[in-house]
Amino acid sequence: MLATDRDVLYSQFTRNSLQVHSKLVHLYLANLNAIATQAAIVADLGFGGIKEVELPKNHIRGSFMFGYIYYICCMCSLMASLMALSQSTILVIYGHSLFIKGENPDESITAVGQMRSSQLESGFWGAVCTLFLLIQVCACAYWIIV
Repeated sequence: MLATDRDVLYSQFTRNSLQVHSKLVHLYLANLNAIATQAAIVADLGFGGIKEVELPKNHIRGSFMFGYIYYICCMCSLMASLMALSQSTILVIYGHSLFIKGENPDESITAVGQMRSSQLESGFWGAVCTLFLLIQVCACAYWIIV
């Protein structure tokens, strides 16, 4: 009788633990989808910034240099947003399927840990992209003022 109660309690604990981890995976998936959406928008804006903005015809007081800084920041922002987009997209597909196909609770918990670490990496690339966008805006503002 005690062994049966112990087995029932252990199975309930395992089921509840997996439910908590399942909710955590859904939270990570929502975060990664948000990162991927924002990275795709920034990549589109970065590509438009490279394609449509032209350097000024007359290079007065160093605006030529700030034009190149603008383009370099635009390309770096584009590359960082593509890194965030690819990292989060791959993780949405791979991490979720790894969690679902886990044969035991330890594999599912390992998948949750991998999703968390990769989510931090996607967030890092998003922060790098934001930094380059801020530098790009400062260069563009100086370029327009001069």
